Amino acid sequence: MLRRLYYKLFKNTHIGKYVEIRKGVKIGYDCYIDSFCVFTGNSTIGNNITIRNAGIIARGVEIGDNTFIAPQVMFQNLDTNENRIGGAKIGKNCFIGTNVTFKEGIKVCDNVVIGTKSYVNKDITEEGIYLGNPIIKVK
Repeated sequence: MLRRLYYKLFKNTHIGKYVEIRKGVKIGYDCYIDSFCVFTGNSTIGNNITIRNAGIIARGVEIGDNTFIAPQVMFQNLDTNENRIGGAKIGKNCFIGTNVTFKEGIKVCDNVVIGTKSYVNKDITEEGIYLGNPIIKVK
């Protein structure tokens, strides 16, 4: 279901089939949103962002410019007691691998690569390559 009434969309942005975008989502210029993605609301997607198929972008997520999100990445916004903490804040020029999961309220700085199937359970405050469950810096 595509709800064009509830979100702000800028030029040269492609939205794939079966994408759900709820109220309060802002999507920047030159973005590519693949099929089957879900935006649960009040998120900000920067410019030149790619979000591949079946991504779940939770309420309150912010994604910085020039970032690539691989397929099936999930952002959480509830803690274990179901309190709304808010989604992750992803910096600019990041690459997020396939099937990565972000714990609620996580902050990731600019110029970070996160490997496939990683679980991001703590803030990433310096550039580098991270992977694992829980996540660790490898380079």
